[in-house]
Amino acid sequence: MRSGDITIAELSALVALPLPIIDALLAFLRSERLVEIPRRGSFDGDVRYVLTDAGRVRVADAMRRNQYVGPAPVSLADYVACVQRQET
Repeated sequence: MRSGDITIAELSALVALPLPIIDALLAFLRSERLVEIPRRGSFDGDVRYVLTDAGRVRVADAMRRNQYVGPAPVSLADYVACVQRQET
């Protein structure tokens, strides 16, 4: 969410996680008041999310520890298992 606001589809593509996982994470982040929806689009996929002030504080703390922003890292074992499932 470095650009200010983001849709669930954009976030899913950025972190390479399926939409249901991102949806559950965003629901949790909303319940913790770390993200909010400033405006709704004309359909569910058009909803944009932004960080709250508390969310920005949390992100700043996380970025001090690790500045990686991209696909969610997975363990080598999980990666190998996923690739093997694709081969069958």
